[in-house]
Amino acid sequence: PAIVNRILRSVTMLYRQDRTVLHPYLQSVKILCQETNLERNDTKDFLDRCNAFDLSNLVWFAAVNKWYDEELLSRVAHQILKPEISESCSPKLASKILGTFTTLTSRKSQSRLESVQFELFHVLGTQLLSTKLTPVDASAALFAYAKAS
Repeated sequence: PAIVNRILRSVTMLYRQDRTVLHPYLQSVKILCQETNLERNDTKDFLDRCNAFDLSNLVWFAAVNKWYDEELLSRVAHQILKPEISESCSPKLASKILGTFTTLTSRKSQSRLESVQFELFHVLGTQLLSTKLTPVDASAALFAYAKAS
């Protein structure tokens, strides 16, 4: 997952405006994140191998590239909601996830992901109650809350 995320970040930084270049990467992410995708007979699929940082980068990749795929976002969000992932999030990472996920869902007037977004705020919101939250991260989290309501 870390290598995939580095590739996605690089492509996004270089070709953000070029949908022709991004299209194969968007489709590759969708295939990688499908529930039935198992590589080399591993017992875990791609999302199960991702940590909180990897998952936040997938959401960032979708948000920056204005790519709204409900099925993919739902799978990533449910993975983030797993206790082993959500409890490992730092306040900064929780703020980043909430901000980018809200950016994606706020673009759709009737998003079917509203309940998942509510769950993300409920679960990750506890991470924001920390003295380790920087003013920038606190501001980003407040903006995400405001945008979500």
